[in-house]
Amino acid sequence: MDPSLQSFLGKIKGKIETLLIILALVSMYFSFLGAELLADAGGISWLNRSNAVIYAIGIGAAVYTFWAIAMRIVPTLPAGRYRYAGMCITAAGCLFLVALSSWLNVAGLAGPAALDTHMIGQISAYEEATASAYGRARQAEQLIGDLKAHSRRFQSLSEDERSFGRISGAPGPGTVSETLADIATDIEALVEEVKAYLDAAATLSEQARLQLETMRQQAARNEPPVSRMRALAGTADALRATLHELQSKSPAASAARVVRSLSAGIAVKPVSGRSSRIIKAQRDALAAVQAQIDTTATAIAALAADLGGPFDPSAGAPVVERIGPVEAVFRYAGKFVPMWAGGIAIDLIPTIIILYLMLVFAVREDGEREKDRLGPLTVEQIEDAQRALLRLRKPPTLTLPPAE
Repeated sequence: MDPSLQSFLGKIKGKIETLLIILALVSMYFSFLGAELLADAGGISWLNRSNAVIYAIGIGAAVYTFWAIAMRIVPTLPAGRYRYAGMCITAAGCLFLVALSSWLNVAGLAGPAALDTHMIGQISAYEEATASAYGRARQAEQLIGDLKAHSRRFQSLSEDERSFGRISGAPGPGTVSETLADIATDIEALVEEVKAYLDAAATLSEQARLQLETMRQQAARNEPPVSRMRALAGTADALRATLHELQSKSPAASAARVVRSLSAGIAVKPVSGRSSRIIKAQRDALAAVQAQIDTTATAIAALAADLGGPFDPSAGAPVVERIGPVEAVFRYAGKFVPMWAGGIAIDLIPTIIILYLMLVFAVREDGEREKDRLGPLTVEQIEDAQRALLRLRKPPTLTLPPAE
């Protein structure tokens, strides 16, 4: 082996030992952080923290012992099946280290950030649900214009019936004009109900906005991520109830039902008159009014369908998914690739040192084999043999004497 290389190996031997100790301590620290996060997810207690400390100490000891043994044995094995077997054992040990420690390293490195990512996503979903729910609620304003127009129309028909007998042909107060006036009054009452709903929707929307702000504050608190996740989930449940109340009271579908019920009431309305002709005329007039009510109910039902119809809880606000740090790390792994690489590299980086040492020992083996082949020859004999070999490869040129 080259003397300078041999000297270098002697100098770095202690440094490699120090490096292994440092890597074991780093792995132990981040494994503790990952184990602590898992303990927090299961409920914080002194015993859980103690378990995390003990587990981390065991990991640090395992990491140091494994690599200390591997570095002393694998590079010194002779080339061939022994070195191949040593590398296979080392590879199996690396798998055990990943299962024992690396995933906890990643949880310690990326767990809080992964939970923050999850909470931000949940808050965004609730922001969209809140905006959508309030938007659906405000669409009820469209009912006000339509209902007012229908109310004015039936009120006008009532006045025309009373003055000119527009529908029944017999002017004056009676069943038909009173029915038209009652319909106009009932529809106007629906207008007031819609207005009251819009006022309540504004109040509920403000409540939802405050709950959203609370969720943002809870996600940004300087507390353990698992604690923040619990608090956020509690507020999200309250916000979901608010959104459910906001949508479940929508008057769109109920308005269509009320108008249809007016049509059913007309069918059983009693009529009176001095002759059968007047009674028949009133019945025909009520039938015409009933047809107009049915047309109005159909129009309002179509508008109610456009406004979203009855509230469907399954399509409303999302449910906060309460996940732990490890699940969050795996779910959002694509956003934390550097931390995954770092968490695994902490445990497996000594493999690079082993490969370098194997290369150095392979060079030394080649030099020793060459020395064994030369046997007991002295340096002087080797130099004589080299000169003889040169002469054999390039024989001297003979110079002929000149011809006389």
